[in-house]
Amino acid sequence: MRESTRAMRRRALTTAVILALGAVGPIFIALAIFPDRPTAVSGEQRCVYDAAPVERVERLAPAPTPRPIIAGRATNYVLPILNSGTCDWDASVTLYREGGSLPDTPPFISATTTMSKALFTAQIPFTAPATIGAYDSTWRMHTPDNRSFGAPLAFSIVTYREGFQPVYPVDPPITFAKIMTLVVFLLPGLLGLWLAIERSGRFVREFYSLKNDVLGRDHVLRLVFNLRRGVSATVKDGDFKAEGAGETIEKIGGPGSLSIHSDMAALLERGGGFSRIAWPGTTVLAPFERVRMVIDLRQLNRAKTETAYTKDGIEVKTEAAVSFKLMKQKDDEQIPAPEAKASWWDLLKAWLGLDVKPSKPPEGPPASPEAIRAIVYTLPAGVNWDGTVSSGIGDVIPQKMLDELWALEDPDRNPRREMVEELFNKTKEKQRKSGIELIDLSVGPLNVPDDVVKQRREFWRTIWEKTSKVIEAEGEAEALRQQQTARAEAQAELIQAIAQSFRMMAFGGAAQPSRQVALKLIEIVAHTMKAALEDPLAERSTSAEAAALLERLQARHLLKP
Repeated sequence: MRESTRAMRRRALTTAVILALGAVGPIFIALAIFPDRPTAVSGEQRCVYDAAPVERVERLAPAPTPRPIIAGRATNYVLPILNSGTCDWDASVTLYREGGSLPDTPPFISATTTMSKALFTAQIPFTAPATIGAYDSTWRMHTPDNRSFGAPLAFSIVTYREGFQPVYPVDPPITFAKIMTLVVFLLPGLLGLWLAIERSGRFVREFYSLKNDVLGRDHVLRLVFNLRRGVSATVKDGDFKAEGAGETIEKIGGPGSLSIHSDMAALLERGGGFSRIAWPGTTVLAPFERVRMVIDLRQLNRAKTETAYTKDGIEVKTEAAVSFKLMKQKDDEQIPAPEAKASWWDLLKAWLGLDVKPSKPPEGPPASPEAIRAIVYTLPAGVNWDGTVSSGIGDVIPQKMLDELWALEDPDRNPRREMVEELFNKTKEKQRKSGIELIDLSVGPLNVPDDVVKQRREFWRTIWEKTSKVIEAEGEAEALRQQQTARAEAQAELIQAIAQSFRMMAFGGAAQPSRQVALKLIEIVAHTMKAALEDPLAERSTSAEAAALLERLQARHLLKP
């Protein structure tokens, strides 16, 4: 609102100046076209004749008031003249009458001896006309050889009847003829002004490659006279949009207005240097102030296909996405607090002594001004700042072997997740120094060429087949171990049964076998059990040997049934 008011004031002031120039402009044009002509002439004695009135008469000064004289009265008019040349005057130098409406004046008056830079006072005798009115008379100095020199000298009188007040002449009324005379007089100047504007507009159109001459001419009129229709452009959805006459804002700059939608900002330049940062709202552009870059203040999401080669030369592709936005203030940035501005209504109520509700303090800029300037002036021309924020996965993959990206031997590890977490922390710290806040970073599946996938599939199949055979062999060994353990337990039970039979026979009074036979039997059984426990894969038929031994003992009557 304040910018619009200022623009209206500037336009009103420009209109007033144009009207004032239109009123006095013809006089200045006449001064330029018809300057004062030289008044000095050379004399025979290598000197210069020149004359001037004692009081210099300015061309723009109003005419002096006529001298009142009673009608019919004889009198003299004293006309002082300054000898402004280098030649001395004598009686051969004369003051000649060159015209005027005052009658009964002598045709000339001889000068008295007057040195250079001295004053000659001419006494001009005449009789005032009997008719009431205003009269004038014009005189000029002449050299001895009758050449005129010096500025024209004039005086005027007004006659009146004795006992009455003189009536001085007034300016004649403005008539149609005078208006047409003024128009004809102004026509050359207006034609020259139109031609200058037309040529300037064509030059602007050619220099800035505008669509037509009208755009160039309108820009010249806005720039010089603040006239013609206003132009505007829009900053919306991260793009600068200018249609029709708004093309001049895009290519040249102001004057004009710039409408910036919410969550947008624009960095403005003037004369190739930084001017200011325009925030959401309507901004009035100064002359030649143009948009250098549009900054999107929203949270941005950028996805990109990253391609890199591992340390062992395998191509890896993946989809990486980042989410980020500009910080409101950098860590080391000092942003001055905005000044609160009261409305005219609050000022009026305060002046009247009424209670004024405290206004809400204005919020600071929605993004870091220092970060915006760094983004604009550190990037090469034509590079979008939001395209410079990347995941960095393309820099990590070349540092690893292909197997390190999957960790086949450790199924509990997830190298891709570990890599993303490390990249997020590093990228966040790096972008924060530039005033960019990293919100999220994600990396999709790692893709390799089909022949590499096939080769790795064969490699994985071989590994799993090997693992399968190892597990199968371990299972068979465990089964044999369990079988031998069962046999050993049966043999232990057999020994216990034999020992128990010996004890029962001893209690029953039966004849006991010899001690050596019993020890031998125990030794055989113990040896067989030890071998079975130490080598579960060895094939031994300890039960058959024990049965044969028992049969031999029975045959020898060492052991009764």
